[in-house]
Formats: sequence, C-alpha cells, structure tokens
Amino acid sequence: MLAARMLMFFIKYIDPPVSTQDELHFIYVNIIMNNAVAR
Repeated sequence: MLAARMLMFFIKYIDPPVSTQDELHFIYVNIIMNNAVAR
C-alpha cells in the first residue's frame, strides 16, 4: 500500500491539466490491482 501512496503523491505532484477524473480513477485501479498481484 506504500507504493500506491507514493504513486498517488507522484500523480498529484505532476498534476497534468489534461488528465480527466476517469484517467486518474483508471490509474488508481491499476495501482490497487498491481498491489493485489504483488502480494
């Protein structure tokens, strides 16, 4: 879960103006899925 937190911070840090809510949600889901697989 630490990696997910770091990635979310990274996403906030870049803050691309073009990214939509759907894109961020997709990235977030991908992080969660990757974490589940890594376990």
